[in-house]
Amino acid sequence: MSDPKDFDVFISYDQRDKGWATKFAQELEAQGVHAWFDEAQIAIGDRYGDTVADALRAAKVVAVVIGPNYVASPSSAFELGAAVGGNKRIIPIVTEPVGQVTLPSLLGERKWLKEPSPQAAGKAVADVVRASAGPMLKQGY
Repeated sequence: MSDPKDFDVFISYDQRDKGWATKFAQELEAQGVHAWFDEAQIAIGDRYGDTVADALRAAKVVAVVIGPNYVASPSSAFELGAAVGGNKRIIPIVTEPVGQVTLPSLLGERKWLKEPSPQAAGKAVADVVRASAGPMLKQGY
């Protein structure tokens, strides 16, 4: 497992949206923003909950991938609560219309990115991270 402090963005998503989240993580990496993505960072034998909690504590930015599955997921609720409790910068990304589903109230006060394309969302989030990061990340180091 990589040290969670080595990552710029923690990606919170529902496992049923893994395809979208994978492409999003790949685009962040292509943009020079290192993403903590459970599929890539949790090694066989690692304790899932502990590993996720460590990464959330270390993250400065949490990208929340919101589709219809996210709002009903207990693990997603934990990750969002930890991000809010840890005073993290949260970037909500709505990937598709969620209909009449009640969205988490913790996200109600934030500006959302409504973007069905994981590549376009990756570019937009990378821009936000670079704009708020130190000079090393802005220069692509």
